[in-house]
Amino acid sequence: MADYPQIRHVLSAILSTETGLSDEAARLMLLRALKNNDWTHLFEQELAQAFSMPDTPWSNLLFNDDYEGLQISKRVGGQKPCGKDPLGHNVSR
Repeated sequence: MADYPQIRHVLSAILSTETGLSDEAARLMLLRALKNNDWTHLFEQELAQAFSMPDTPWSNLLFNDDYEGLQISKRVGGQKPCGKDPLGHNVSR
């Protein structure tokens, strides 16, 4: 099973409940990190691998002994959230 260090870095340093960053501050930090082409390439590779593997331990990636990832939005009434994702893209139902 893959360790996903770049995904864990984003979750622990930017989207962790312990950092206390606002959604906007977290979005800006992530955008700044994505300006590094080498890191972005590694991050995108990890995301593609993680989403393609049915046994990816998402609950462990989001919540573990080292950090707890933010729950940016919740479903309401069983519907997908709408608004903007952490990168500022429109998300609709």
